[in-house]
Amino acid sequence: MSPDGSAWVALYARQVGEESAEAHMKAFAFVEGEQITYLRGERGWIAVSGIKGGHIFYRRAALACRGQSWHHVAFEYPVEAKPEMDRVVMRLSRSLDYFENEGCESSDSAQ
Repeated sequence: MSPDGSAWVALYARQVGEESAEAHMKAFAFVEGEQITYLRGERGWIAVSGIKGGHIFYRRAALACRGQSWHHVAFEYPVEAKPEMDRVVMRLSRSLDYFENEGCESSDSAQ
């Protein structure tokens, strides 16, 4: 959370459950009250951005841990902060690719 409370970022993981990848991506991308301006995805990941009130939102979810977990990053910040935030959002979003297997439980470690 920013000091003034106008912006936040969240990084989190969630185990894959009974929900299909397609259903997870759809629920992740389409939230009531948001105007989507960017939507892109491929098998195993989705990114969405747009406007909600006077704020920009950006979310990305990617399958990780050999398809056992979802890694997520989410941002929300004032529209006026877009020039300063574009680089931060891009770098942190790409970090999901670099840390695909971080925090995964390995069956090898149990031996």
